Amino acid sequence: MSATLSWSANRGVLDSWSAPLDTARLRVPGGDYVTVTADDVETSWHLADQYYQATADITEQVAAAGTGAYALADVALPQRFLSFAPNYYAGFAITIVYEHADLPEATVLVLDGTQWLFNSSTQLHFLTEGQADIDLGVVAWEGDRGKHDDRVAIDSNTLNPWGWSGSGRIGANSGNAMDSTAFGSPFANSLGTDAKHFKTRGVGPGVHTIELYSGREDAYLLDSVIVTITPRD
Repeated sequence: MSATLSWSANRGVLDSWSAPLDTARLRVPGGDYVTVTADDVETSWHLADQYYQATADITEQVAAAGTGAYALADVALPQRFLSFAPNYYAGFAITIVYEHADLPEATVLVLDGTQWLFNSSTQLHFLTEGQADIDLGVVAWEGDRGKHDDRVAIDSNTLNPWGWSGSGRIGANSGNAMDSTAFGSPFANSLGTDAKHFKTRGVGPGVHTIELYSGREDAYLLDSVIVTITPRD
């Protein structure tokens, strides 16, 4: 198995950070808060705000602690909350890839990095040798619940995202793919963090294209795309 912790926040151009960008404190189920250090930190600017995205390998911690409630504290935040147009958020997500004897055999691709999407799109490609079911997951930052025109598609067919009620998954709007939905959060609206699944889509053999798009209503910072390919018998 593997487990990757990601966290992110933003600040105004006239502000500074409250703490180092590469450290935070993680609490696993039944444990105390302990310091984690990022393996990688990426920073970027959008309009007059700076954003960062930190990632750390926490496979050992998750393997030892198992399922339950995870929490993250003391991430870097704006020092004084000075901004020309306040648009603050901070959040975290954990991406876990695991094996289970009751699940069908599948291939999992984790495609990560950092890219802004605003009135733009990006494409990723994958190959299937035969008929397969595709389950897509995404981690992204700064998506707004009330701003639409964000879409995710496979081979030009728009995917339907799953929403989250705070306790279970619900249907959601395919035209608002990044709507601050974080699976596992105690809240339906995560206020700037998307960590979500999309409904399964079947494909045939060949090379396939994942397209992520944002119009001019909303902007979001893409963190990772997780593709699970399950061959059909």
